[in-house]
Amino acid sequence: MNIASRLVPIVLSAAVVVSPAAAQDAPVPADVVARVQAVLDSLHANGRFAGATAGIVLADGTSYGFAVGQSDSVLHLPMKPADRMLAGSVGKTFFGAVALQLAHEGRIALDDPLSKYLGSEPWWTDAAGRTRLPNGDDITLRMLMNHTSGIVRYEFNPAFMAEVTKDPYRVWKPEEQIAFVLDTEPPFAAGEGWDYSDTNYILLAMVMEKVTGEDAVDMIRTRVLEPLGLFNTVPSSSPDIPGVVQGYAGSNNPFGGADAVLLGDGRFAFNPGFEWAGGGYASTAEDLARWAKMLYEGDAFDASLMPQVLDG
Repeated sequence: MNIASRLVPIVLSAAVVVSPAAAQDAPVPADVVARVQAVLDSLHANGRFAGATAGIVLADGTSYGFAVGQSDSVLHLPMKPADRMLAGSVGKTFFGAVALQLAHEGRIALDDPLSKYLGSEPWWTDAAGRTRLPNGDDITLRMLMNHTSGIVRYEFNPAFMAEVTKDPYRVWKPEEQIAFVLDTEPPFAAGEGWDYSDTNYILLAMVMEKVTGEDAVDMIRTRVLEPLGLFNTVPSSSPDIPGVVQGYAGSNNPFGGADAVLLGDGRFAFNPGFEWAGGGYASTAEDLARWAKMLYEGDAFDASLMPQVLDG
């Protein structure tokens, strides 16, 4: 479900899967559609959000999109099932899926040290040869993917948010984002704790690009989105994202300062591209529901890797 809120934009994905015996090669049953719409209508009637979309997918792959409320509370535009919103950290799963494809191809190994791939980068060590990345000598690619590296979120650094406020349309390079966590103390030793961090996936995508010589977003398009028919999912790599509806971030937020995130010409009030591998996509709720089904059924990478994906 995608929700456009007056408080903070919230993005969720929901996949409803029924038993194979109940699924038919036909449209989603009318009673199912009616029940889901009734739930969505009730949430909206009792909630504080402008509008929402939801998507369901059945066992045979049949899917359906829903909408309620408004996509713009000023212009009073009705929300539509095909409306796109920023998908937030769901985007990490696209980068993770490609990383798992590369692991199956033998181009990377999940338990390889990160230093094997990025240790020669100019920012990796200081003038005295000391590793600047927290836990850098002990981190593996698996630790990046399951958030046990001990590397904190670069975007929580006040200095980064100050830069975003000063220049909302800045185009960030990954090494510029990584710089906000260099020479800092990790909250725990590599592999000995858990801390959710976008920085982990920024580093993972840097490895993916170094190994392949390809752009990570291009790999996601050719390896995941196009083969699986996720044509309503697009990268949020610039202030101009087709089909994205209005959202609300609260007044005086660091992303441009205005409550509404889309300006009058349809551009974002800031460049969402800084998220990159930490999320980096806009989608419809129906596409995200279909993606969840394909991801957990092993269609996005070799299914033999699924036990490792589900190992908490």
